This record gives sequence, C-alpha cells and structure tokens, in this order.
Amino acid sequence: MEDRLKYVLDLCIDWVKYAEKKNAALLVAASGLVLSLVGHFPDKTSSSGIRACLWIGCVSLVLSALICLVSFIPQIDFPWITSRRKTSSEDNLFFFGHIADYSASELVEALYQGEGIQPASNKLQLDLAGQIIVNARVSLKKFRLFTVATWLATIGVALVICAAVQILAQ
Repeated sequence: MEDRLKYVLDLCIDWVKYAEKKNAALLVAASGLVLSLVGHFPDKTSSSGIRACLWIGCVSLVLSALICLVSFIPQIDFPWITSRRKTSSEDNLFFFGHIADYSASELVEALYQGEGIQPASNKLQLDLAGQIIVNARVSLKKFRLFTVATWLATIGVALVICAAVQILAQ
C-alpha cells in the first residue's frame, strides 16, 4: 500500500508543479500585455469608447496577474475556493480534484477497498495520505485561481482587441 500511496503522492506533486507553471505563464503574459499597453494609451482626444475598452481591459489583465500572484502564496485558505463535496465510491483516487475531498483515513480506506483488501492502515500510510491530500488541495486551489485569472485575462484581451479594432476603423 505504501508504494501505491507514494505513486499517488508523486502524481499530486506533479499536478502542483503543472498548476504553478500555468499560473506563472499567465502572470508573465498578463503583466507583459499590461506593460506594453501602458505606453500606448490613446490621448484624451480619442473616443471615450476606445479609452474605456483599454482601461477596463487593462484592469482585467491586472486583476488576472494579481490572482496569479495570490496562487503562489503557500497557504491560501479562502472558503469559496476550498468548498468540499461528499466523497463517493465512484471517485477517481488518482485525480487531485477528488482526492482533495478526503481525510487521510478515508483515502487509505478507499484505496484498500479499491484493491479489495480489508483496511489495515498504519501511521506511515496515514502520513503519506495526509501529504497526498494537502498536495491535492493545493493543486485544486491553484487550478481554481488559474481558471478565474484566465477568464479575466480573456475579457481583458477581448476588450483590448475591441479597442484596437475601433482605432483601426478610424
């Protein structure tokens, strides 16, 4: 069972790394876009619609970048991010999104049941399961923050494109 737990822990750690890379890439992209736009804002003689699109777009991109930064804080505990659902026998015990809803003892018991073996956990197994759950919850939080940041960045880019189209149409 320890080997299975170590394998699942490695999977969860890989998901944390993947989430961090995605957040870092979005942070760089959103920040770079904002920095490039700041020097190219139209003057006050331009249409108020163009300026509004650019300002709202930049604000959306800045918020996206800030959310990406928040995802790098080691302990993120916002209730709206960490809502837990009831565990199910249909849960995928290799998927961080499902694992995050378990306690250490529930996870070990579910893994034993998946193997068709009578549960007989020890401290090492519970400690490994605890680390798995912590990493699964970190991954889940990072991916949820990434989703919000991505939507904000998408809105920001769409508004910047709208402003660019208006400028080109003049």
